Amino acid sequence: DLLTLSSGDIIFLCDQDDIWHLDKIAQMLAIMDAHPDVNVLASLVEEFHDDGSPVAFQDFPQIRFGSEGDFVAPTLSPMLMNILRLGCTFCVRESFVKKILPYWRDERFSHDEVLWRYAAVDGSLGLFEKSFVRWRRTGTNASHAIGGRSRDERIASTETLLAFRDAIHLFLDDYPNSTSEKTVKSYFDWVEARLSLLNRDGWFLNLLRIMRHLGFYSRKRTFLADLACSLT
Repeated sequence: DLLTLSSGDIIFLCDQDDIWHLDKIAQMLAIMDAHPDVNVLASLVEEFHDDGSPVAFQDFPQIRFGSEGDFVAPTLSPMLMNILRLGCTFCVRESFVKKILPYWRDERFSHDEVLWRYAAVDGSLGLFEKSFVRWRRTGTNASHAIGGRSRDERIASTETLLAFRDAIHLFLDDYPNSTSEKTVKSYFDWVEARLSLLNRDGWFLNLLRIMRHLGFYSRKRTFLADLACSLT
């Protein structure tokens, strides 16, 4: 709702306790001005604990696609179907928010997921390989729950991924992209196989399906955790 109420050509997302670098807005606006084809631009974060100490191990996968300070406009790949930046680092064009609103049909879809995935599928995602946000790590952060989930929690999150399917297909019907369509088809084949594996339905055949699409896992340990959950 806040995104729809916001006005201005470029909208910046922010958590209530983020600490922004002073040059964040200026540097990200410069990228957006220089690359009008980019609709969503995401940067990196520096995580820290409440006591101010840095986070030694990050649960959230900030996978880099370039060197420090680079701007990268990646083409859609299996890895990019994962959310690889925190939403608090995003800025987005107001016109893109209006473009994707008709396809934002499920309240389970977070703004991070919707903005990232539609921009990736649209070919309008940009990555700024530089940190402009100090992000406080607490036990209640949504992204903190990524690791160590139970089988039931993994099933629920995978069902949410599957709920994206119809909306993204409708988006691609209206905004065709032949390159994205192939990756999206493989992605949802992986999601279906992952859900069946976790539900212990046709275990061996779905494991084979997953093995063909291992690139959709952001981390190998997530696949190993899925495998362990399906066996216990």
